[in-house]
Amino acid sequence: MTHRPEKPDDQIVVLQNTNSEYLGLIEDHFEGRGIGFLYRRPLSSGDRIPREITGADGLVLLGGGPFGAVSTPVLPFLEAEIELAQLYLSHGLPILGICRAQPQEIESIVETKFEAKM
Repeated sequence: MTHRPEKPDDQIVVLQNTNSEYLGLIEDHFEGRGIGFLYRRPLSSGDRIPREITGADGLVLLGGGPFGAVSTPVLPFLEAEIELAQLYLSHGLPILGICRAQPQEIESIVETKFEAKM
């Protein structure tokens, strides 16, 4: 039986870009540690990519389906995801990107765009 805390100590925002991607077994680990998670589904349910942190303690960017972090020119919504990642980083909050890009590639993209705005 899965236990979901009524009011979790920590709350993670999870951006889900396709219906086939979800946290899977990570959900059990979060729940077992009293960490709540809120799926945001900007592409599949008409939800929007958050523009603010609004009390979240971390961010998970689930896989991009058939596209990656360098697809911004053909998928403009990725720009909003990068901006959200920059916001979390600027507040010292953790980000986990699953199947988004090579770590060096996403680090370079986020750093380049983050530095350009400073």
